[in-house]
Amino acid sequence: GTPAEKRELFSFNSSTPREVVLNKFKLFARSQYARYFTHAAAPYHDDFVLDYIDSYRGISNVLEAAHRDGAKTAILKLFTTFVILNDTEHIRRYIKVNSKELSNAKQFVTDVYNMMIEAMPIYGDLFLDEENKKIKREETQGSFTTIHQVKVKSATVGQDQRGNLQDAYRPDWQIFEDIEDSTSVTSQAVTLSNRRRIQEAIDGRAKKSKYVVNCNYISEDANVQWFMDKKSVRTRITPIAEGITYGRDEDGVKCLVKAEPLWSAFDFDDLQERFQDSEDWYGEFLCQPANEENKYFDLGLVQ
Repeated sequence: GTPAEKRELFSFNSSTPREVVLNKFKLFARSQYARYFTHAAAPYHDDFVLDYIDSYRGISNVLEAAHRDGAKTAILKLFTTFVILNDTEHIRRYIKVNSKELSNAKQFVTDVYNMMIEAMPIYGDLFLDEENKKIKREETQGSFTTIHQVKVKSATVGQDQRGNLQDAYRPDWQIFEDIEDSTSVTSQAVTLSNRRRIQEAIDGRAKKSKYVVNCNYISEDANVQWFMDKKSVRTRITPIAEGITYGRDEDGVKCLVKAEPLWSAFDFDDLQERFQDSEDWYGEFLCQPANEENKYFDLGLVQ
């Protein structure tokens, strides 16, 4: 179709049913960024997007604890691009991306910016006003502002979160992307320092706004668990497989005996390789930090 027809197909507003927004997102993402879809989608990918919709609309804070290679970050980048380009009401004016490492947050914002540039044949240059007036534009690796005055900015959870204003707007949709890793969770001092900054960010957001947490679940004693314990947060845990049993192969090496992948992009051999190569199979791929039973019953070998 024409650019106008595509904009009409993909556009939505606050009264559009969430299932319709989901379908519009799928049409938008697959038609414009096909390189992201090298496999059929996982059944849980729709659940991710529905959660992101609820967070964006201010219905609920959501936490997606999904396994490595679950595509949660790619989907959230695509979704962020989708809402900036297609929300006709622009209900969010200041989107802030927070990560443990600033480079990750900057990469997220840069990828969204580049996808918007790709979409210029449909939407035009969203970084110039309609009359091509000379207005101050912000386009950096870690921050940009559109002609609709929608700002997207990267930040780290280790920095001061006070005083964040864009024109008249406080952050009104916050993304917490990979806020901790295997290094940070081993330091209680780092964990508590980051927690204080995260709470500052939450306290400094706009009224009636919500946030989304994209993460791996690698510790029961760090900030992902702290988010999960909040009554205001809706949590979804997505492991890579189910029905798992363990054993040893003919050489005595620990191995998977049985496992059912939850996404067709993986087969049993993929799971076996990840199990044997991973330093933290339970946290990174099952979203289940190792408990006492896992430690002392030797991966299920003790009957």
